[in-house]
Amino acid sequence: MKLSEKLLTQTFQNPFYCGLITSSLQDGQVVAGRHEAMISPERFMQLNNMQQQQEHSHAHAKEVPPVPLKHHVTCHRCGKPLTGYQAKKKQLWYYKCNTIGCKLNVSARQLHSPYHELLGSYDLSPQLVAPLKAITVGVFQQLYHESVQERKAIQAALKQVQQKLEKMEERYAIGELGRTTNEKFSRKIITSDLQPLAVRYARLGSDLSNLESYVYFAVDMTTNLPIM
Repeated sequence: MKLSEKLLTQTFQNPFYCGLITSSLQDGQVVAGRHEAMISPERFMQLNNMQQQQEHSHAHAKEVPPVPLKHHVTCHRCGKPLTGYQAKKKQLWYYKCNTIGCKLNVSARQLHSPYHELLGSYDLSPQLVAPLKAITVGVFQQLYHESVQERKAIQAALKQVQQKLEKMEERYAIGELGRTTNEKFSRKIITSDLQPLAVRYARLGSDLSNLESYVYFAVDMTTNLPIM
């Protein structure tokens, strides 16, 4: 049976498979089921602890220096992004298309040379530097304006989530919710709603105090594309 990583993770988090039953009708209480457990409670806790550690420590290598054009350049036959791999016997790097029936394959050296020449064709004349700076300032100001609007929207959403958590705490305090139910759904709200909003809010720029350095970096990159 084929299982996706997400479905497998959800399976590991379901106490049903270690012989327990939980339901919203039971006010969050966990009871022993009559069905045979497929996994021991000790192993169940071990798997969940491993999953929590991976969520905090796992990282993907997004860039591979020998094949920097991976997922950037597309196949001229089918339009799909090229991936990269190393032929270990030859110690050479290649780009390839994974589309079934296409399987384009080209050496990194063969692809890098014309790409470098392509970048060299985008040469900025000295008399165009000042207009480019003016345009870049306008672009950054527009992006800042959009980020301000997004910050306001995220702040409003964060306020709604906080109110939802406070309401649950209030219901728990007056006995309408059990401790287990309150903790379970509070964690769910924090993980699925509060944390993603907080991350988005933190990534948004707060001001334009570094506008000059932004413009300098953008123009410097534009005038030195082949080298960079």
